[in-house]
Amino acid sequence: MRVICKAALAILLAMTVLGVSCSSSTATTVSQSPTMTTIATVTTPPTTTPATTPAPTTTTAPATTSATSTYQALAVTGATVFSTSCAVCHGATGQGITAPALWGTSATLGSYSGITLFANNAQAMLTWISANMPFSAPGNLSPASQYTTVLCYILTQGNKVSPSTVFDATQLGSITVN
Repeated sequence: MRVICKAALAILLAMTVLGVSCSSSTATTVSQSPTMTTIATVTTPPTTTPATTPAPTTTTAPATTSATSTYQALAVTGATVFSTSCAVCHGATGQGITAPALWGTSATLGSYSGITLFANNAQAMLTWISANMPFSAPGNLSPASQYTTVLCYILTQGNKVSPSTVFDATQLGSITVN
C-alpha cells in the first residue's frame, strides 16, 4: 500500500510541476480475512487540462501616432509605461540596475556586455525592444503603441531628439542612439 501511495504522490507532484490539473474520483475499499487481503478500487477517468500560457505578441513596426504628436507629447505616456514596465530593471532614472543604463554617461544603447543587440538607430531599437522587452514578458506591452511612447521617452531623456520635434516614424532610422 505504501508503494502505491508513494507512486501516486510522485505522479501528482510531476503533474503539478508540469502545470497539469487532474480531477478524478477514486473509491478504495480494503477487506481482510485471516487468509487474504482484498483491495478494490473504482476510479472514474481523470480529466486533464494542460496549463495554458497566452502566446506573446511581437510588434516590430512603429505604431501609428497623430501627425502632430511631438516626441515630448509621446514621452509623457512613455514615462508612465517606463515606470511600470521598465524601471524595475533599468532604474527609475534610466541609470540601470540589473539591465543597462538607457541614458546618461553610462548608457550603452544597442549593446550589452559587449554583445550587439541592434543597429545604432532608433528604428532598430524600437524593433528590438518590441520583440524583447519587458524582460519578464517580451513583446507584451499593450497596446503596441506603448513601445513607441517608451522609445520617445528614452530618446528625449537621452537628448537624442529635441522634445519639440514632431514625431515621424519614417525618420526613426536616421536617429542615432549611441
